[in-house]
Amino acid sequence: MGMLNSTLLKLGSFLGNGKLYIPEYQRGYSWEEMQLDDFWIDLVQIYEENTRDEHFLGQVVIHKNKEDSKRYIIDGQQRISTAIILLDILRTKFKEIADSKNNNDANDDAEDINTRYIGRVSETKKEQYLSMGGVDKEFFIKYIQARGPINYNDKKFEKKRLKPSNYNIFYASKFFEDKISKFITKKTPNEYIELNKLYQCLINQFILMTVETDDINEAYIIFESLNARGKALETADLLKNHILRKAHNDLSSATETWNTIIDNLDNIDPTKFIRYYWNSTKKFAREKDLFKSLRKDISSQSDVNTLLSNLRSLSKVCAAILHPDDNKEFDLTELNERLLEMQKLDASSYIPIIFALRLQNYSEEDINEVLKAIETLIVRNFVVSGLVANKYELEFAQIAKSISDKTWPPNSDSSSSKMPTKDDILKKLYSLMVSDEEFINNFRIFNSKKNAVIRYLLRKINNFDINETKIVDDSNRVHVEHILPKKINDEWINFNDEDHETYLWRLGNLTLLGQEYNNRAKNKGFDKKKEIYKKSEIKMTRDLVSIDDWTTFTIVKRQEDFAEIALRIWPRN
Repeated sequence: MGMLNSTLLKLGSFLGNGKLYIPEYQRGYSWEEMQLDDFWIDLVQIYEENTRDEHFLGQVVIHKNKEDSKRYIIDGQQRISTAIILLDILRTKFKEIADSKNNNDANDDAEDINTRYIGRVSETKKEQYLSMGGVDKEFFIKYIQARGPINYNDKKFEKKRLKPSNYNIFYASKFFEDKISKFITKKTPNEYIELNKLYQCLINQFILMTVETDDINEAYIIFESLNARGKALETADLLKNHILRKAHNDLSSATETWNTIIDNLDNIDPTKFIRYYWNSTKKFAREKDLFKSLRKDISSQSDVNTLLSNLRSLSKVCAAILHPDDNKEFDLTELNERLLEMQKLDASSYIPIIFALRLQNYSEEDINEVLKAIETLIVRNFVVSGLVANKYELEFAQIAKSISDKTWPPNSDSSSSKMPTKDDILKKLYSLMVSDEEFINNFRIFNSKKNAVIRYLLRKINNFDINETKIVDDSNRVHVEHILPKKINDEWINFNDEDHETYLWRLGNLTLLGQEYNNRAKNKGFDKKKEIYKKSEIKMTRDLVSIDDWTTFTIVKRQEDFAEIALRIWPRN
């Protein structure tokens, strides 16, 4: 028969839908503190947000064996086992509250967890709903599924005394017991009410994508497909499923459009692309929250049509931004050239702004001017001043949304509707840039080991005010040359080891040189290098010939001169 069903289910609905088995050949329980902490943080975030928003927990692939009629978990055993471990701690805590406070509701919750999700397990009964495989089965029954608290200080639980997967189960139980105990302590005297809210978040707002088949080969094909490249199911895959469900009568057209979008992206990660779009038009979303936001907002066939239309239009723009060598979406030559420069800076957080400008039909000349300001900001703030790009990702998204919403300035009241002009956007970008004083001071001491960044900066400095022989950016033809070389010999008497380490990667000690000259220069002394430099067609390299001696002072002075030029190349207008 093959595929039986594929659907999104609440964790509680999934666990309460019949017995589950872990195949004997599956690896044991392997989650450690990092994975447990992620699980807990996601749960607490839902609780603290106090909304009905859902959290995607992951996928579960089930094989329903025709021979014994049992349902085996092929993929997803770690998260399901973890959910049972947490439910055991919740069951224990509810029982403790029931006994100490004579709280019937808490007792009911403990019983519900027992009868719906874990099963009745005692010395005489083994009616658990999840049967572990291999060496974990009896340990899981005895210490997780059987009722009652664990003495975590008992020496029999020492790591050296347990099999690795058994210890991981014990540690997960101890981890959640500690988290829940601290959670309850903070909620006195309303510990039951708040613990119940947390419990409801777990069973009703953690969502699983379940795939069930009665063909074992198909189960493993699905498993391998969902875990391609070692990743969990991507947001883009979840979105595709959601879109196609909402497309209704337009299913065929929606599928065709989706496939066109993926083709246009030219191997760009669809999830990243969708997030760029989302942050250009909607409330800012981190990647982990993207599907939740999409699922909430895209709720009708009309929403699907608008989304797919915009994604199809922007997929070519995204390819032109991230693969500018191969994709020329824009007619303006200068804009395409600037995109090549942005690629060398490895910048992408600005993309929502370009998407918003494109969707609102700004001219290519305006887009180019805005991108020029963004390039300047990236050089001044990120490349030279070392500020963290993540902080500006939100700023860029807010600018983009303000363009899309026609509400300027960003974060203003929606009643103050205004389509920003190019100059409005430029003014905002300039306001985010570090001051001239900070930029020039940072440039004077700038150093980097990133060849692409070094080549970009030196090429821009060399080409400034040159109209004829400009450097082409070809890493195979033009190399970064260390004037003071990586390995020094007796010819470099002006530099001790400390100086060498300090000044080797300073921009003032670097220049650009053709490959054939670079190979010949290598570790030679400065006088011998100058004989090679004077044959170069690169102006900044030929200029070195007029310098008598190479010292720390020379490096500092040269870099200070570069800083003055940099202020004119990347101005804060």
